[in-house]
Amino acid sequence: MKNSKQYNDEILRFDANILYDYNESVICWEYLDLITKKPVFEKTEKFLYRDDYMLLEASYNVDGSLDSLIYMPDYDEQSWEAFDKNNFHELQQWILEDVSYYRDATLLPK
Repeated sequence: MKNSKQYNDEILRFDANILYDYNESVICWEYLDLITKKPVFEKTEKFLYRDDYMLLEASYNVDGSLDSLIYMPDYDEQSWEAFDKNNFHELQQWILEDVSYYRDATLLPK
């Protein structure tokens, strides 16, 4: 995990924690509130890669619950499926990887 900060004229403009997988692909961007340093869940993004191909992209609500998860099974941009918290359980039938990490915006599971 790395922390990334961006400054403009010595003023902090951007602060985020970035989590990487074993291939060094970004699997989570957790943006932090510049004052409280707490996660801004509605800006959190999570990704799942398979062989350098982005298989899943997830976004979240203000409370950290899943807003939407896009499943892209192949390189065809027309071939994708959308999931949310109501049908999230169906996603596990489509792929081999454990997708429980994508259920909410938590950066690191407990």
